[in-house]
Amino acid sequence: MGFEFLHNYDRVFGEKLMPEKETSVYVTGLALINNYICTNQTDKVKSTTEAITNFGVEPHPAWEFFHKNEPCDVFGKNWNGENLDGKSIEIFCDHGMGDTVQMFRYIKKLKIKYNVKIVLNSLQSQPLQRLCDQLTFIDVFSKHHVKCDYHTNIMQLPEFYHGRRAWRDVLNSEISIPQQPMLEALTRTTCEGKKFGFGLKFKSATGTELFQKKSIRPQDFEIDCWNWASLEPNATWTDTVELGDVADLVSVMATLPTIVSVDTLTLHVAGSMGIPTIGLLCADADARWGKGTKTPWYPSVTLIRQEKRGEGWGRVLQTLEKQLRGD
Repeated sequence: MGFEFLHNYDRVFGEKLMPEKETSVYVTGLALINNYICTNQTDKVKSTTEAITNFGVEPHPAWEFFHKNEPCDVFGKNWNGENLDGKSIEIFCDHGMGDTVQMFRYIKKLKIKYNVKIVLNSLQSQPLQRLCDQLTFIDVFSKHHVKCDYHTNIMQLPEFYHGRRAWRDVLNSEISIPQQPMLEALTRTTCEGKKFGFGLKFKSATGTELFQKKSIRPQDFEIDCWNWASLEPNATWTDTVELGDVADLVSVMATLPTIVSVDTLTLHVAGSMGIPTIGLLCADADARWGKGTKTPWYPSVTLIRQEKRGEGWGRVLQTLEKQLRGD
């Protein structure tokens, strides 16, 4: 998920962009553009530039650098693997929250290797705030730019760890992918998970172009005979449990015996918790999942995927039912 949402701030955060917030969000936008320039993401440079231009606030002194398409060290130098001992690094999360959770393993490795202050920056910080506040390898988690010595994009961290850029090179090699930090329940919940057969996440993030491709419809899945818990934000199976943010989601999922999820944040969280999980993938799912039924990222996850584009979910859901029955 990119930061084209900067110009739809009220839709993303559920609040209007007040004048006192404009400058900080504007500066965050400039920092993101700086990151995109350094990582050659020209499409995001353009869309984010258009977004922050609409704010109409006083231009930041670094603005001239962006018009020249040059990095500006106002936001710190682009990290190229230099020694970070005693330094600080701002890591931008310009993808979905699931990608951020998946990359926790590399942030932790960075923290262990160096005596470094780590600032994790995400405009959509609120859903992840309480979760990240509990992770000792993240010093600051913010939705605004924080001045640091260096900056990088979170999806570049595996390249520095493995020395390889392409995901297929990482998955097809003999190298070991670091173990994911284990996520555990952080809050108390009244969810009686033992009475459910499994938890189901059937929607990808609404509003994205991938929504229709990634999501399934429960009515297409003959699960009336199953006692399942919806893991959607507006779940109606209980009036006493709220899924307000990822910390709540983790706590509820910890009570469930099995998770079934499409390719979204829930799938990454379940894998990071070590819960028996079945992931449902579309035919052209992200290359990071590999091609088989298992994934080195999350040993507890089994994948069922469409074989070709446009085939629908019928065969996938039939296979899912068999696995749930233990056939």
